[in-house]
Amino acid sequence: MTIIPASQKPHTGVAEALGRSRKPVVRLQTPRPALTTKFKPPKVKADFLVDRRSLLTKLEGIFDAHLSLIVAPAGYGKTTALSAWAGTQPTDQSIMTWLTLDETDNDPAEFLRHLIESVRASAANLNDRLAGFSDSHADFDFESVAISFLNILTGVQSDILIIMDDFYFVTDPKIHAFLDTIIQHGSSNLHVAICSRTRPAVKLGKARVRGEVLEIDIHDLRFDLEESRELFKRHLGNTADDDVVRGLLERTEGWAAGLKLAATSMSGGRDPAILDTLLKCKSRSIHSFFRDEVLNRLPGHLMDFALQTSILSNLHPDLCDAVTGRTDSEEILSALEAQQLFLQALEEPDWFRYHQLFADLLQQLLARSAIDRDELHRRAATWFSGKGMTLQALQHAFASEDLELAVELLNDVALALLETGQGATLLRYSTSLPPEIAFDYPNLQLARVYASTLAWQFGDARRVLRELRAALMDGSTVDRWRARGLDIEMLQRKLIHREMNLSSLVDDAGRAHALGRQWLEMPGNCTPFEQAVVQTTLIYTEREQLNPKAVTSAASARQLFVEHDRRWGCVWHDCIVGETHVMAGDLDRAHGIFREALATAQDVSGKLSPIAAMPALHLADLLYERDQLQDADDLITDYLPLAGRTGMVDQLVAGYYTKARIATGISTAAALSVLDEGDEIALSREFERLHAILLAERIRLLIIAGDFAEARQAAIVHNLVGPLDRWQPAAGSTSRAVANAYAAAQIAIIDNELGSAEHLLRRWLRFFEDRRCSRFALNFSMLLAHVQLLKGETKTAHRTLRSALTIAQPGGFTRVFADANSAVQRFITEMQITNTGADDTVGIFHQQIVAMLKGGKPPAKPVTSRTDLDGPLGALNNREAEILLMLATGVTNNQLSQELGLTLGTVKWYLQQIYMKLGVNRRSEAVFKARQLGLMG
Repeated sequence: MTIIPASQKPHTGVAEALGRSRKPVVRLQTPRPALTTKFKPPKVKADFLVDRRSLLTKLEGIFDAHLSLIVAPAGYGKTTALSAWAGTQPTDQSIMTWLTLDETDNDPAEFLRHLIESVRASAANLNDRLAGFSDSHADFDFESVAISFLNILTGVQSDILIIMDDFYFVTDPKIHAFLDTIIQHGSSNLHVAICSRTRPAVKLGKARVRGEVLEIDIHDLRFDLEESRELFKRHLGNTADDDVVRGLLERTEGWAAGLKLAATSMSGGRDPAILDTLLKCKSRSIHSFFRDEVLNRLPGHLMDFALQTSILSNLHPDLCDAVTGRTDSEEILSALEAQQLFLQALEEPDWFRYHQLFADLLQQLLARSAIDRDELHRRAATWFSGKGMTLQALQHAFASEDLELAVELLNDVALALLETGQGATLLRYSTSLPPEIAFDYPNLQLARVYASTLAWQFGDARRVLRELRAALMDGSTVDRWRARGLDIEMLQRKLIHREMNLSSLVDDAGRAHALGRQWLEMPGNCTPFEQAVVQTTLIYTEREQLNPKAVTSAASARQLFVEHDRRWGCVWHDCIVGETHVMAGDLDRAHGIFREALATAQDVSGKLSPIAAMPALHLADLLYERDQLQDADDLITDYLPLAGRTGMVDQLVAGYYTKARIATGISTAAALSVLDEGDEIALSREFERLHAILLAERIRLLIIAGDFAEARQAAIVHNLVGPLDRWQPAAGSTSRAVANAYAAAQIAIIDNELGSAEHLLRRWLRFFEDRRCSRFALNFSMLLAHVQLLKGETKTAHRTLRSALTIAQPGGFTRVFADANSAVQRFITEMQITNTGADDTVGIFHQQIVAMLKGGKPPAKPVTSRTDLDGPLGALNNREAEILLMLATGVTNNQLSQELGLTLGTVKWYLQQIYMKLGVNRRSEAVFKARQLGLMG
């Protein structure tokens, strides 16, 4: 097996596809740079700005409305009026943002990214809270981030006005639904103003009744006589003939663009009679006027330039040079601006844009001309690609209708998009390709599978995998791909890799494990990213098959992510590794990992994002276990709404389990409502582990509430009643099986089958002890102690709970005791722990638990002597150090058990802790390593 860096992999570039490209395509560098021109209103020359007092007065109502709609056809001065009004508003009393939309914003993720960036550009006090949403190198989920965004704005005290210009570009239902949310649920200080040629599809009924909608239409925007007189005076430098102005006003019906065209024409000394064609008719006459009276009067090179550059949303001299093949675009843009030919200078230096009406008409003329539009788009795609502006490059490539160019460019950047977390962009374009074209690019298809899997679009991933699997079994297809230079062995290996990814995200740990092992044994090259993903996946599959010891291989996998700057991969890896340490009972280690992962995720994708939700929810679960309920609840509130569309099932388990436990403090009904919410996701996504864990928690809550009938009915519906033998642990058992066994044991208890329940719980506890599954052991110990108390076996219950305290103390597990049955809690407060000597950490911990159960503060994390080690888990606590010293005397496990008052299983558990922390596998090695480190004489 050979690992090759992605940058060294051969690929066919866009430069080869174009043949005549002036600049080569480069790999994705900075994802989605946004032009700051989008966040500032276009410049309006004061010399030509008409004072429209009545219109400005009506616009003052914007701050009294949730939503303001300025809707009229092109050329009615919507943008100019709103920009002029915005310029009159004091900047110290409110936050005012501007966003000019274009065709790129019809994608919900891009729309929201640009919207957030526009707020950041105008509100320095919100910059930190919004940082990362727009800076993110990774995609985010629209609905969840939209909610978080609105929550942030809700916390602002001052008025916030978001102005969105050219909204007619946006037709996606999700974006319109977002507006509905603002109207229905937005805070009173949040205001949105929309300029559009068409009315957005939002529900205004109730908002209209409440007086929360301001509507400005064509009637408000029409020029009146006084405004028309001022317009002509400003353009002509003197007062125009009043009859001419009245005639033009009547014929244009106050249409601003028509009046400006007339004024521009007359300023050039032309007779106003030439405007008759424009003033009498519809759009075709407007088109004719532009052609005859504006464009045809331009020198030929200026007209050609205007037509060729009309494909561009924004104009820059270098970009225009690349598209037109000229070298004097800077001079031409200056000349067009000077002639007031509907070219607007933007706030960003050297950037311009055509007035949309003018651009539309130019594009109509371009479509009828002999100019090769596809070639123009190809050149634009090459320029943007050379600047690392992949999104714009892809837009022009796909607009060119040159499918070879489009698919070559997408194929060229697919891996970069994937490895920088921009799977949604990859999906958007790859799914738009004709299937017969996309089929012949297997690497692109495999990237699409990975992106679909990460986005939980499992059906699409399965379908494409089936097609690729069939293609790789077809001899003629393989021969054709091999002739094109494709590495068939690598493709086959990637196919297994993607199937493993899919299996792990749908939570089929057994299949993912088998595929990961198969991948490791296959020949063929791979990237370091793929190697790291496989190693991390195997840690997850081993953990889910109740073998957390596999975490010892974590360091090498993480290092691959680090070395190749895959920071979001580090976050995913750390969540899996951290949760494995939680299972093993090492909450200290897990806490550090989750904290670091959360900081990395926030840096990569923003403080509130689905990527950050992954470690945040694991951290919330851990904090809950340590009885830090408020901190846990804060994380759940912020991050659980972001967690439902990407990542692993782990985060949903952590999030809904913790939220339900916290909600229990409110009422059983509140907790059951949380479980319903989580179960809806589990059933819709077919996440069986999540469903099983939430079901076990539901049964627990119902039993605590005394609703035995409903608890039993839930168990019957899910086939959890009957002989308990079928829930015994076995090789290959998973955490789903653990949840089912826990639920079945609870039902057996209320059915008074105490002997069978005790037998099942003891079998699982021995299984957990052997495999070092401490967290599960604690939960099952609480249930076993309950059974033993019901049977009147207080001595065995005492031993069970002492063993549980021994396991819980090093990690600081607390809530497991507070959430236990009330009889178990009462017994814990009454039981006595015999002092075991100078290091009586368990006794002290027990006293702290008793204080907590009696209403005191939760126990502080025990302070133990710790010595830095070279091993992966960092340090030995006092109990482990004591056992290590005893090992040096040659005592057996049975002797350790008798001397320390521990069960044999607990002794084995401590030995495994010691071995892993020292990085050894047996007793003699542990003693030798300890002496090397100076831990014993």
